[in-house]
Order: sequence, then structure tokens, then C-alpha cells
Amino acid sequence: MPPLIAELAELILKDNAILFVGAQLGSDGIVAPVVEQIAEALASRINYQRADRTLPAVARDYEVLQGRPALILALREELARLQVGPDPIHQLIADAVLPTTKLITTRFDQVLETALTQFNKPYVLIVRDTDLPFFDESVVTVIKIQGDIDQPDSLVITEDDVDAFISNLPTLSDVVRSFFATKTLIFLGYDLNSTHFKRFFNQVTRNLSVYRRTAYAIVPQASVGTDDVGQRYWKNQNVEIVFHDPIPFLEELAQAVKSASNAADSRQQSKPASPLPSLPAHPYKGLQAYTEDDAAIFFGRSQETMQLANRVLANRLTILYGESGVGKSSLLRAGLGQRMAAQRGLLAVAVSEPGKPIVENLRVSLLAAARRAGLSPENSGDLTGLVRAVQRELDGPVVLVIDQAEQFFLIYTDEEQAAALAQLQGFLGDRSLNLRFVIAIREDALGRLQPLEAILPNVLNVRYRLERLGREAAREAIETPATLYGVGWEPALVQRLLLDLSDPESGGIGPAQLQINCERLYRETVSRNPNPPQKISLALFESLGNTASLLGDYLTETIQSLDPAQQPAARNLLGALVSSSGVKLRLTLSELALFVEMSPVQTQAILAGLADRSLVRRITRPGIANTATSNRATSNRATSPDEADAQSGQEFELGHDSLIPRVVSWLGDDFWAAQKAREMLRQAAPEWTKRARLLPADDLRLATQRKSQLRVTPVQASLLYASAVTYGVAVADWQGSLAAEEQRTILLGLLEHPDERARAEAASQLAHFPDGESGERLGRLALTDPEVAVREAAITALAAQLNGAGPQVAGAGVSAVIAGLGQPATDAIARQALLILRDLSPASDPLLPPARRVVIQRKVWLARWNRHFEKILSATIRGVQGGFWGLGLGMGLFLGLNIFIADGFTLPLLLQRLDSILFGISAGIPIMGLIGGLAGGVTALAGAVVRHLSDRADAHRVWLVQTGAGAAAMSLGWLIFAIVMPGDVQLWQTLVAGALLGGLLTAGATIPFLSSSLARPVLSLLAGLIAFVLLGALALVYNAVFWWLIIMGLVAGAGFFWGLNPDDDLQNNTKK
Repeated sequence: MPPLIAELAELILKDNAILFVGAQLGSDGIVAPVVEQIAEALASRINYQRADRTLPAVARDYEVLQGRPALILALREELARLQVGPDPIHQLIADAVLPTTKLITTRFDQVLETALTQFNKPYVLIVRDTDLPFFDESVVTVIKIQGDIDQPDSLVITEDDVDAFISNLPTLSDVVRSFFATKTLIFLGYDLNSTHFKRFFNQVTRNLSVYRRTAYAIVPQASVGTDDVGQRYWKNQNVEIVFHDPIPFLEELAQAVKSASNAADSRQQSKPASPLPSLPAHPYKGLQAYTEDDAAIFFGRSQETMQLANRVLANRLTILYGESGVGKSSLLRAGLGQRMAAQRGLLAVAVSEPGKPIVENLRVSLLAAARRAGLSPENSGDLTGLVRAVQRELDGPVVLVIDQAEQFFLIYTDEEQAAALAQLQGFLGDRSLNLRFVIAIREDALGRLQPLEAILPNVLNVRYRLERLGREAAREAIETPATLYGVGWEPALVQRLLLDLSDPESGGIGPAQLQINCERLYRETVSRNPNPPQKISLALFESLGNTASLLGDYLTETIQSLDPAQQPAARNLLGALVSSSGVKLRLTLSELALFVEMSPVQTQAILAGLADRSLVRRITRPGIANTATSNRATSNRATSPDEADAQSGQEFELGHDSLIPRVVSWLGDDFWAAQKAREMLRQAAPEWTKRARLLPADDLRLATQRKSQLRVTPVQASLLYASAVTYGVAVADWQGSLAAEEQRTILLGLLEHPDERARAEAASQLAHFPDGESGERLGRLALTDPEVAVREAAITALAAQLNGAGPQVAGAGVSAVIAGLGQPATDAIARQALLILRDLSPASDPLLPPARRVVIQRKVWLARWNRHFEKILSATIRGVQGGFWGLGLGMGLFLGLNIFIADGFTLPLLLQRLDSILFGISAGIPIMGLIGGLAGGVTALAGAVVRHLSDRADAHRVWLVQTGAGAAAMSLGWLIFAIVMPGDVQLWQTLVAGALLGGLLTAGATIPFLSSSLARPVLSLLAGLIAFVLLGALALVYNAVFWWLIIMGLVAGAGFFWGLNPDDDLQNNTKK
């Protein structure tokens, strides 16, 4: 027996080989194959003249000219005329196959079915997608990929039909492609030179790995297409051409299969019976997902398992999606995993975890799966190397699954997501890897995959939607697991559960709700009747309530079973494990303890109670616990219970998605708004630690709004404080979470941040943390930072430290700036920095280089003058205005009315001297106004210059300067007036009068000793009154009428008060 035939017989025996039967099988070389005869007959009917006389080409034209019904009728007529029954070669095929063999054929006649019937071989016929649920592994499966003549609408005849095969029959094409990927194909009856066969072959094998199994094409003799070039072509397609007459080949193959089958039967009989697979402790999982160890009790999903397996094997990337809680994780682990193992493949499932790249999780999961399967691959540090190591030991595909992919978008940053997707794209493009990927995601998050097409083109092209359980599948999931444990179900109860659990719209049944009901009913039955026979009854179900209440009862009972003091924390813990968008979260014990403000020991006690009832799932990350143990072993001190729990590496997540709606309903909108802030901080904290990435302003605003509800970690507190400092908002809200030294450390770190706002604001805040290190850092920053705003903020903060703590503390910063003088790169910057420093902090003057002090001082005065020029000018103009109207109205009016006042107030006198009075008023107001304007302007200018240009501008000093300036300016004005309008008054009297008037008016208007807003203007009026009364008493004014002196004093005082007290100065003086 040739070795190849023996090898193929063993593969058929193990269901690892498939016969692929073509329409040309049965031709003896003299009479043309039936398919060619049919093509010629159809061509003659339509007078076909094209060179391509193959059946697809002829059928296409026939359909165009005559229509599809006429084409089907013609095919039937020609088949009836040409076909009598199965040829001997078809009978040999029927004799060679085993009951579990799969046959794929492109024939649309029924010769194979007839031959199988003649040899009493039961078979199931698969023609369309809808036939696949009847797939039966216990009988021969005949897959007719080009349809059946008795089902006309299934026929794949024309070229267009062939091209549309995969899109029109996606599920059936998945089956065929999975066979191409995992089984050895034996082609019989095909013309390898046919362009139509090549087109079909390429369609099916597109995107499959080069690791697909070698196929064999049995051809009777060398012909065109099987010469050296043809053999090389098919060799590149992983197809070996075997030159062998089909009839002898099949005879030998049939004999070899029978011999191998008999030998296997003998070996099986001599072997002791294999032990039954071990069963889990209970037949139902409640809210827990099925795992690889639960495959023995996983029922109701056989059809979905087969369909998903075929789709996964047929494509490099498959998206598995469905509603929350529909059982995607269970199908992958307990269903697809077992199916892959049967196909000699290996499945590894990973989920997203904070701080751990998804590709690394896939590597760890694949290594664990390989070791569970008995493989010993080299533990490569990268996923590609590990896949290759596994493939060296594994005779099948590797399937990598990213489960709960909605968490991928929640946990990882945009950069981490992009990096992971780029790696995934690399794996998908590497055809040397016999690798498939599955992404399992909730249906409501499916849209998150759409933007990924930029990295993963056509990411959504291949999808599989997992529906809820159908009624019969649900019945199997209810009844079959219990029978394995010797427990039965009352049919009426099963019917009631199916009715109650069915969705009113879709009719489907949610697996989670079914499992909760079954688990509760099973547990109650066994506890009430521990001895067989046991049957779960309708009466028991009705005594417990109904299906709608069992989940709520389950949650409520679990919470109520806890200590009353623990119950609020238990609800909050369940809420903590749900994101604001309704997705499960995985949190560490320390995070949960912080959330409920309890110790890890107390928190773990509550979580243990929840985990015992499957409301919470406990996950221990390998490596963390061992590290903790190692650390404790090398430590000389004992570890506290809290530390031991925190070091245990435990993480927790909600037991099942079906709990989410109930948990959401427990907690109000306020809780979920705060939860959004918690998620944001949890995601942002690692980025802050690794890359110093700050929060966006909107996120900081959200966290600040929810501050009272947040319990932040030290890392989160530092992130919030750093972000608040950067944006200059809510700093006071978050600095209380940190000690002063922690704040200082964060600020020093921000001095190196790439964001110039962060550096500038941190420098400003360091003004409140004076010490040698911060001063020196500020000095260096003021000298070396590329941004002007940052340099100015740094030197400003250094000046504040000098003013507050003195040169002894902040002197190092000044020295750092001085060191930049004379250096080509920093000399100009250092000069400008020292100028700002001297401007803001006079205490820096002794620290400046002696040779530069005078120059710097002059530049400081000039800078202050330029900076405050508008204020100085405004104050001077107001002083001129106040003095002009105060003295102009007060004394200028007197000059015109002097005679009238002195001789008495009579109407005849007024009319008699009206012209002189009007002249006197028109001359007196401008003259005295000019004197008053001079005094007011000089006084205001002197005060503004002292206030804005001097280093020490306290109120008392300004007052003294303004009083002196006012007295001098008024003396000068009176002197000018006396020279222009000489009189009897002596020069010294003029100077005294001016000094007395100017000094009293200015002193009263600018006195800084009073804090009351009313007392100061009153004092100014009183000073004016006293000044004029004294002038009158000393005969230093022309008019000694007392009441008129009072009027002049009040008007002059009011004018000077207004002119010398701008609104802002008045407010500042009032505050003082």
C-alpha cells in the first residue's frame, strides 16, 4: 500500500480529511464529462459562438437570453437525458467514506446521494445556509456548494453565481473555508487548468494562512496544467498533484480505510474504558461565566459553537458581538475552545487590564493555554515568537481572543490603543502565522470599532452576532446539565420557565436569567431533598416566586445576608464595579477600600460574601502575590493584615453583566456623575505617573464639582493639584489633599514639564515655598527656559521669595541668575532678569554686582516710569483739575466780588458795579485756578512719582512728600501772583500764605491716618476752612469777612480732596 494512501486513510479515520468531488469525475477519457456535454447541449440551443464553452460561460449567456427558469429547465432535461445512475467511481467513494466523513462536491446532480443510499450510508445534505442547523456529526455530510438540481434557487451555475458564492452563502462558505484551513483536502474530478476552478480556489483560500494543510489533487495523467509549470503553480498553493487513475486510487483508499478502521476498533476494545470527564460541583453557573473546565455542562450553544468556529477558521479576524449578558465569554471559553481543540487548534482568551498592554495579556494567556494543552513552548518574551513556538508543536491554528473589548476603550489611552492596534494589524498581515483573532464586544459598543478602520481596514467585515437562546436550545440548557447529576425537571416547570423567560419581542431567552433561575431551583431542591431521586418541581418554583423576582431576590437576599452596617458599603462596592457608561470595571482591593473608606480587611470581608454568591468575581493576578510574598520574606518586620491584603494582588469585577441594570437603579444620578469623575482619574493616573500628562480642563472641572464624593489616591491627588496649578483654577480645592512638602515636590517637578503653562504657574506657586533649592531652581529657570512668560514667572517668584524670606534663603537663586552674566547665550536674559528682580524686590540690591547696581537702578526707575506713566499722568491731570476748580472757585470768585462783599450786599450797589464785578470774576477764576492747578498738579505728580517709582512707597512717606510739594507749589504760585499783581503785602507774607494754604489743603486731602471713608473728606474740608481762617486772621488775604473765608476754605478743600484722591487710591487708603 502506498504511504500516501495509508496516511490519507488515517486522516479520514480521524475526520481530518475531506473528499472534494468534482463534476468531471467518472469520465473515461473517451466520452466527455457530463458537465461538458451539458454545456455543449445548452450552447446548441442558443447558437452559442464564444470561444469559452465551459458551463458557467454558456449558462451565463443562456440566462441572459432565455431567463433563469428556462436555464433550470434545460439543465434538468439534459441531466435526465445524460445521467442514468452512479458510475462505479462514485460507488467507490460511497464505499470508502466513514459515517463521520464530510464530502464536498461541485456537482449539482444526485449521483453521490444515490451511491450513498446504495451502500446504506446515511447522510445529511447541506446546500444552503439554512441547512447547517441539521449538520450531524454521526452521519456522512454532503456539502453541495454549487447547489442541487432539485432546489433550483440554490444552483451556482453561471460565472456571476460563482463570484457571488461567498457573499450569498456566508455561513456555508465559512464551513468550506474552515475545512480548507484545518483539514486535508483530496480533490477528485477537477481540471486543474480550469480558470473557473482556480477562481473558486482563490476565493476560498484568500486570507488563509500558508500554514493550511497540504491538499492533494488526484489526476489520471499529465495534461496541460499539470506540467512542471502547473505543478509549481499548485505547489505554491499548497496543493500536491498525484498522478493516479481515480478508480484504482479509490479502491486502494477504500481498502485502507476499512483496514485502519478495523485496527482502531481492535485497539479500542483492548483498551480499558476511558474515565468520564470530571464534572464541576454544580450543574449551573448562576452569574458566573463558563470556563474551559465547564465544557461538560455547557449546553444549548452547539449550533452557535459550530458556526462561530467555522467563521473564525475561515477568516483572520472575526468580531463576536451581542447584547450584554448574552453569553459571549462562555461561548468562547467552554464552546469555541473545545471546538478548536477538536480541530487540533488552541484558543487563548485575554481581557484588558489597567497598566498591562493587551498584547502582553494575550501572550500570557497563550502560554497558559499551551501548557494546559500539554505543550511546552519556549517562553518567548514577545507574542510573535510564542505563536511560532506553539506552532512548532501544534498541528492546527492558534486563535487569540480579546474578550470584553469594550473595556479596551475604557482602560487604555489613545496612544496605548493605537500601539496595540498597530501590533494587531502586524499579526493579521503576517501570513506565516497560522493565527486567527476574535474580538468579543458588547453590541452597544460595536460602533467604537468603526474609527479603527484607519488602522485595521475592514475590521467590521466579518462579524458574528450571538443571539439569545432559542426555546429548544434553552430547554437543553435547562434539562441536560441536571441529568448529569441525577436530577430531573418536571416538564410543566420547564415549559413555564421557557414561557416566562422568553423576550416578548424577539422570543429569545437570556442565558444569565435562565442560569440564575436554574441555579436557585437546583440548590433549593438538593437542600430540601438531598437523597435521590430528585426532581425540580413547579410547586417549588411557585413557592419561591417567579422568574422576574428571582434575580431581584437573589441580589436583595445577598445584601441582606450581610451585617446591617456593611450593607450600604456592599451596594457602593457593586456600584464601584460599574462604569458610568454601564460597563463592568475591574478594580483592586485597595481601590475599593478607598472607595468605601474602609480598611482592606473590612472591604475584603464584604467582597468575600458577595463573591460567594457570584455577585462579584475575584481575580488574582499571577506574579503580584508572589512578589509580595518575596518582599515579606526578605523583610525583617512583620506585615500587618492590611498590608497583606493590599499586597495580595487581588482584583474584583462584577459577577455578570445582567446585574448592571439593577445596580444602576440602586444608585442615583449623583453617584454616576461622580463615578464618571472616578473613571477619568483612574484612567489618567497612570499617564500622570508615566508621562506627567495633566488632566484636560474639562476633566479638572468635573472632578472639582464632585470633590466631596471623591476619595482620591495620592497619585490622583498629585495629578489634580498639578492640573489645578497649571490652569490656575481650583488650586485651593486640591492643595489641602497634600502636605506642604508634597506640594513643593510637585511644583518642582512641573518646572520640567513640556507645557509652558505648567512651568509658569508652578514657578508662580513656588513663591509660597521659599528655600534654597526652590530659589536656585527658579533662578536657573529664569535664565534657561525658552519661553519668555516662564522666565518672567520664575524671576517674579524669586523676587517674592526674597521679599518674604530674605537673601539668606533665596540668595542662591539670585546667584544662579548672576552666573549667566557674560555668557553669550544668557547674558541678555540675565540682564533682563536682574532688572525685573531689582524692580520687584529691593532686597536684592545688596546681592547685585556692585559695578551694575547704579545702572540697574536707573533702568528700574525708567521701567517703572514707563510702566506707570499713564497712572502718573492721570493723577497729575486730576490734581490740576481739582486744584484749578478748588482755588479758582474759592478765591477767584472773591476777586470779582471783593468790593461788593466789603461794602455790603445791596442791589443798587450790585447794579452799579456789575461790570467791574464781572470783570473781576472772569479774571480771578482763571488766575487763582492756575495757581491752584499748579499746586494740585505738582502735589499729585510728586505723590504718583514716589508711589510708583520709589522702592519704599508707604502711605506716610507719600503724604509727607505731597504735603511738602503742595506747600512749595502753592508758595510759588502766590509769589508769581504777587509779582504780576503787586499790592501792600510783603514778599515773605506771600510765601507764608502760599505755604500755609498749600500745606494745609494738601495735608488734609491726602492724610493716610484715617480709615473711615467719611472722615477723610470731612477732614479735607476742615483743613481748607482752617487754612483760610488763619490767612484771614493773619491778614494774608484781601478779604477778612469770616463767612466768606469759610466758603473759600470749604470749596478749596473739596476741590483738592477730589483732585488728590483718585477713586482707586481712596479705596486702597480706606482698606488700610
